[in-house]
Amino acid sequence: MPGRSLTFILASLLTTLTLTSGAAAGAAAEPASTPARLPRHAPAGELALDSRPTPPSPAQEQKQSAAKSTATPLPRSARTPVPTAPVPTAPVPSPVSFGAFRLPAAQAGEKRLLTLEFGRSRLQLTRNQLKALPAATLVTRHAQLGRTSAYQGVLLKTLASAMHSSGRDLRVYASNGFVTTIPAQDYLNAPIMLAYAANGKPISILEKGPLTIVLPSADARFQNKGAYWVWFVERLTPVPAP
Repeated sequence: MPGRSLTFILASLLTTLTLTSGAAAGAAAEPASTPARLPRHAPAGELALDSRPTPPSPAQEQKQSAAKSTATPLPRSARTPVPTAPVPTAPVPSPVSFGAFRLPAAQAGEKRLLTLEFGRSRLQLTRNQLKALPAATLVTRHAQLGRTSAYQGVLLKTLASAMHSSGRDLRVYASNGFVTTIPAQDYLNAPIMLAYAANGKPISILEKGPLTIVLPSADARFQNKGAYWVWFVERLTPVPAP
């Protein structure tokens, strides 16, 4: 009997050890923690982990389509034109009346070379306006320059007639302050000229220009009339009647 009891006890211990080791092995085979997987469509009140966007409903698609059609810009031809202010145009200068002559209007930027004062009138003329008057040519020797040139310009008797001062002495003013008087009997009987060109070119300041009085140097009447050769002429006016 004692031997049989010992055998039974040993068999019970082996059975207990086998069961214990099997349970431990099964527990070790499973991971310590397994994350719970939520269903793709979570019930109401639970957070869904699916990151894919939910497609819009038919009503939402209709609203989005209406918004796009409203925001579409109109074609360029259908837009309302923006009114622009009219560009002001500069007035066209009128021709200048000078006695019996019609002179072109002075253009912007043109320099006035000669001032004419007669009666209550005061007229300033440019080179182009002087060239529009009847021109004359005089070949003469300029004593101060020491050479002979072909001068182009306007005769003093033409200017006196346009100023309604024919027959009156003319007073000539230079920009350097020199003033002289040329008697009517001299400019009416000789080609005394207000020159604006020499040999076809404008007269430079070094050649006593841009306007200068020239006389026929070969005429004996003017051999001693050096004061008539006025340089840098800028103004003409008739001598007031006594």
